[in-house]
Amino acid sequence: MHPGRHDLDIPSEEKIDVLEFERHPEMEGEQSAADFDIMIIRLTQSSTAKPVRLNFNNEFPVDPGESLTMLGFGSTLGGVATGEANAVTEMPKILQRADTVYVPNDICTIARDPDTGERYGVSDTKTIVSDHWLCTTGPDTTSELATSTCFGDSGGPILKENYFNDAVKANGETNDLLLAVIHGTSGFCGNKHLPLWNQRVSYHKQWIVDVGCELSNAPPVEWNCDNRVAPESNSVYFAQSSLNLVL
Repeated sequence: MHPGRHDLDIPSEEKIDVLEFERHPEMEGEQSAADFDIMIIRLTQSSTAKPVRLNFNNEFPVDPGESLTMLGFGSTLGGVATGEANAVTEMPKILQRADTVYVPNDICTIARDPDTGERYGVSDTKTIVSDHWLCTTGPDTTSELATSTCFGDSGGPILKENYFNDAVKANGETNDLLLAVIHGTSGFCGNKHLPLWNQRVSYHKQWIVDVGCELSNAPPVEWNCDNRVAPESNSVYFAQSSLNLVL
């Protein structure tokens, strides 16, 4: 792994080997992949890159349209995922950053593309959307396309930037909060009618704590590894841990 790398043309300052990894045990088949597309890996050593805190609060975010940030090295043109004939994929060398907004599950569950008829469901119970998902979409624009993740962005973060005050930086971590791990899109990249699929970190918090306590030689004290009770607070700090969430 190359933590903190932003430009693929510039050699990474750090290269750390993976010692072992744990894929979610329920990740099998197409639907379960959408619901459990998450992995924990253990590195051979800690990274100097600033860690980010994990969102363990199931009640956040709340407000529709909550401004969030997505990062990735995915295609900037869309490629075959656009559904267009002879579509081109263009992978960037520089880490891309874009704004995205939160879509509550009661809206995401019944999302429908009026042009193709493709839909996620007809009600909260008759839908492919599950509690595992944190749905997002691009900010409102007059364009027919939305700002979107695309091929190659899977495994990247959905963040709430500056969630914490600057005081926490004294401990060496960022003041951002990791809400989700990018899974993918439906229909095509940039479809403004069908929200993006992301793995909700808070949904998996007990699994993260259980596996993290087993793999890490320095788990954060907030993980309560003696009794394996996942914390409710978003104050989890893991600068000394050799864990990282990836797709």
